[in-house]
Amino acid sequence: MASKRLQTQSAPGCVMTLPNFVLAFNACQSPKEALRLVQEVCRTATIGITVHADAVDVCCTSMVGSILAECRFSLDACIADLAAKLQSTHSNDEIAMTGLTFLTDAGSEVDEAEYLKDSTTLAAKFYLSAIDVGRLMYLAGDTVSVQMLGQCLGNHGAFWKQVAITYPQHFACFRGMEIVQAIREYMWRFRLPGEAAQIERILDGFGRSYFHHNSAENAEEDAGHAEEADETVSGSDSDSETGDLKVSGSRSSKTHCSLPGWYVQQPLTGPQFQLCCVHCGNLDGDAGELVACEGCKVIHFCRKCRRDASRYGHAVVGMVGYGRACVAARRAIGLPGADREITFRENSGLERRSAVSKEDLDWVQTSPFKTQDSIFILSYAIIMLTTNLHSANVKHKMKKHEFIKQNRGVNGDGNFPGDFLSKVYDDVQREELKVMRE
Repeated sequence: MASKRLQTQSAPGCVMTLPNFVLAFNACQSPKEALRLVQEVCRTATIGITVHADAVDVCCTSMVGSILAECRFSLDACIADLAAKLQSTHSNDEIAMTGLTFLTDAGSEVDEAEYLKDSTTLAAKFYLSAIDVGRLMYLAGDTVSVQMLGQCLGNHGAFWKQVAITYPQHFACFRGMEIVQAIREYMWRFRLPGEAAQIERILDGFGRSYFHHNSAENAEEDAGHAEEADETVSGSDSDSETGDLKVSGSRSSKTHCSLPGWYVQQPLTGPQFQLCCVHCGNLDGDAGELVACEGCKVIHFCRKCRRDASRYGHAVVGMVGYGRACVAARRAIGLPGADREITFRENSGLERRSAVSKEDLDWVQTSPFKTQDSIFILSYAIIMLTTNLHSANVKHKMKKHEFIKQNRGVNGDGNFPGDFLSKVYDDVQREELKVMRE
């Protein structure tokens, strides 16, 4: 049915339109049939090549004799140069066909590395590439079949695997969007298949796109704040005369802060709102007792994670001085007050009160994602979480600290910030992640 409908549009002189292509795509019964449809959308042209003393002229004409393109190349130009020119010429068409193959009069395929001057006539076959189909599916919006699009994006065939990557690249709306909202936006376009392998293929494409649309922006932010974000306020300087430490409120202890802007909200888990480690999700007693950072007295770490608290913007080993995350955590609960002072512990063990500088208030939130793979892994975990929390068939509902624990070590070689995962959990718990349009 789809092929018959398409044949009326692919006759010489007829132009395939987006609505007609979508209509034919929606009529397909399987990804295999949809692939045949894509392969039938093609255009053939004749290439005439004239060699001069100092240049090569090329004229590309359609099957009905109309001139599609005329261009001049140098004598050392290759067929690949002609391909690039023709592809750019047609890239803005409603049904752009950037797939291109050159054939000899005998029908054999031509190597694009060959020189143009070595040929007199060629046949050019334009066809839909995976990039073209991804673009068409995006432009089709809500007119495309959610069922068929979902089946194609999750299909194991080589062509549809490529489309699963190219299609989400058009979602520029992902830039600056929180990941749960981005997944909602994406899943609203099609019905998510039920097989794990199909879901993985779809989420792999989503992860690539989300990383692409957010990495450049975050890189610029990170570059601007790299030096500042790597510092932790220890509240102590070395006294050159006595060798003792004295409190000055200056920034004297530099540490590597892996994810600036986070570790400022304390995750609470379960119906009893229990505290859990902000970095790994451990409850009190899982790996020693939970202890609040001495710099902010708000954010809690387990014994193991407390050793690296300064890496997350808190006091050194969770005890000495204070960091920018300490200041941000106290601001989040309404402190410090108008006097903008903070109390912290010195190396000597004594407490000291110091004014917070404007510089110490700068704790700009950056992307919590270190790698493209970490987006894919968390996206899959989010899909599983929405099933767990909102399916009546699941008896044991995952608690927040369990979700944080589940995602340990998957963010590059480290963890996601616990307050980031806490917000993800709350978003999914508050509203089910719908995976298709009603």
